[in-house]
Amino acid sequence: MTCNAISRSLHAIGGTRQLAGNRSRVVGQPSVARMSVVKAGWTAATLGATCYSRMLGARVAGRSELPVAGEQQRTGPVALAVPRLLGAECR
Repeated sequence: MTCNAISRSLHAIGGTRQLAGNRSRVVGQPSVARMSVVKAGWTAATLGATCYSRMLGARVAGRSELPVAGEQQRTGPVALAVPRLLGAECR
């Protein structure tokens, strides 16, 4: 198991345990429930973009010739999406 997979797994386990521990707040306070859904959705989007970016990178790295234009066009937006989803500054 890679370090990335371990960290993603620990993040999911920790989030699930925290949500279970705060179950009464989530049920009793609508704003907490909304925020939990937003944070879970944001985390899922970030993980999805990261996995897709990694898949495209592996596909391009496995080739001996230069990547075709279609793959370059797909990797460009994904390369920008991951840091933006994570809140990093893109320049």
